[in-house]
Amino acid sequence: MGRLEGKVIIVTGSGSGFGRGIVKKATSEGARVLGIDINEAGNKETSSLLTPTAQFARMEGDAGSEQTWHSALKMAHREFSTIPDTVVNCAGYVHIGADAHTVPEEDFDRVWQVNVKPLYMTVKVLVPFWIANGVPGHVINIGSIGSQRPRASTIWYTASKGALDTATEGLAGAYAKDRIRFNIVRPSFGNTPMAPRVVGGEDSAEGRAKRLATLPLGRLCEPEDVANMTVFLASDEANYIT
Repeated sequence: MGRLEGKVIIVTGSGSGFGRGIVKKATSEGARVLGIDINEAGNKETSSLLTPTAQFARMEGDAGSEQTWHSALKMAHREFSTIPDTVVNCAGYVHIGADAHTVPEEDFDRVWQVNVKPLYMTVKVLVPFWIANGVPGHVINIGSIGSQRPRASTIWYTASKGALDTATEGLAGAYAKDRIRFNIVRPSFGNTPMAPRVVGGEDSAEGRAKRLATLPLGRLCEPEDVANMTVFLASDEANYIT
């Protein structure tokens, strides 16, 4: 029996990178998963990579939109005949690495729309739903070690992840009385499609070597690493952690 048997989990950013890794691990542990991604092709590819027994439904939408979350609630109930009890906010965006004063305003706005607003919408839509239905819900946010060790080239991105840190801690205290938990996972430099953007949009052996030299373990953070921690937090083994 998998560690997540009986759980229904919404994962944003399910179409690639860390989100895809989380979907693969969570479904392998018995969870029923609704994956939300704005990239339909990526979400379809995630679905194609799962085992035949995986219970996965995909939904295309903007995780920063309130309507997406109302639709997700309805779809989860339609697909799995029960209420989602866990949300993993994994959708992320990093602006091209550059001096802070040169980052275009549209990139700044998108960073906050993708990285922070989905948590706001989770709280606005799902938290009152959980409270009304007596569900001990759980929100797991995917942050970044950059919130503690910001890089000069991605200051606005790391600032958005710092906002997740603060919000997660505050929400954990605010909703503990309702048995709703909030946690955050802070990966280091990840081996994902977004990685080249951190160093100006180009991927090269030289650039990777420089990045690896800054990491204590000498390797990038893989989607499986983040998935393993996320699944632990989503399991009953971690039900006293918030």
